[in-house]
Amino acid sequence: MEAFAWPLAVVLIVIACLLTFRSPISNLINRIRRMSYGNKSVDMNGGQATIAVEKQKEPNAAATIAASDTIPASHMKPAPNEVYAPFEQQIRAALTAANLQHDLEKDWLIREVATARVQRIHEINYRLVLGSQLSLMLLANASTPPTIDKARDIFDQAKATYPELYQNFAFETWKQYPVSVGLLRTETTSAGVTLRITPAGRDFLRYLLDNSLTNPKIG
Repeated sequence: MEAFAWPLAVVLIVIACLLTFRSPISNLINRIRRMSYGNKSVDMNGGQATIAVEKQKEPNAAATIAASDTIPASHMKPAPNEVYAPFEQQIRAALTAANLQHDLEKDWLIREVATARVQRIHEINYRLVLGSQLSLMLLANASTPPTIDKARDIFDQAKATYPELYQNFAFETWKQYPVSVGLLRTETTSAGVTLRITPAGRDFLRYLLDNSLTNPKIG
């Protein structure tokens, strides 16, 4: 183990570089209000919460987020890419230097791919989740999870603060979204039906902390 401990660390550090710049990029996206390319433009000034509500209303929202890319059936070698090439070269060099057993090398690479996919899902959920739903998640992370009545109180308060946003947004849809994407789960206790955070939900909250995405959100 000592013989390949440092090469293995190099492998993980190099692969982690692919994820290192997520926070600066995320912060940059938050600062951008309008961007254009040629005669096309994307306006992100104030409409993100409205878009999030509309997406949550879609019946297949959770399935869309959970979808992952798969290896093409042709199993062809990936085409060269000048953006990815430097990272691929570093990873290959680090793997060669580590000289790990095939199964061990494969396990770590699979873990890094899984980590990247989970963080991609977290990023999508962060763009769609509303501030009130984040408040619900924080309460659900406590030792005494909130009841449905408490969840409704949070919903009603948000609805009073953002009446236009919640005009056609029902409580059941609002409550169900974090459940359908696996961040919360309903649980029947002596206190009634409660909402408890899931392991994926805890990982999502940790992702927000790690990427400085803790500022209050609209909604």
